[in-house]
Amino acid sequence: MSIFGLAEAEISWEKFLKLTTGTYQESWREAVTSVILSAHEGRMNVDNIQILLSVDESKAYPIVLTTANWFWGDRCEFSLYFVEKTPAR
Repeated sequence: MSIFGLAEAEISWEKFLKLTTGTYQESWREAVTSVILSAHEGRMNVDNIQILLSVDESKAYPIVLTTANWFWGDRCEFSLYFVEKTPAR
């Protein structure tokens, strides 16, 4: 969560959107949403290769969706990993 300038904690998507502010909030929302939408059945032409910048602009992180679980009552849970991109040599 430090990528976004937040304390380490598991939070809901709604809380994430309320807590994040600044220059990259909208691009973070769009990148995460795009990756999550790629998990839905029947999606075609999805660009699920998303990379975001940290709040301090020092690092880039590709987003990896590892699991998507659907529960009764249309509740969904997604596990995302933000993998620090190593600099090119």
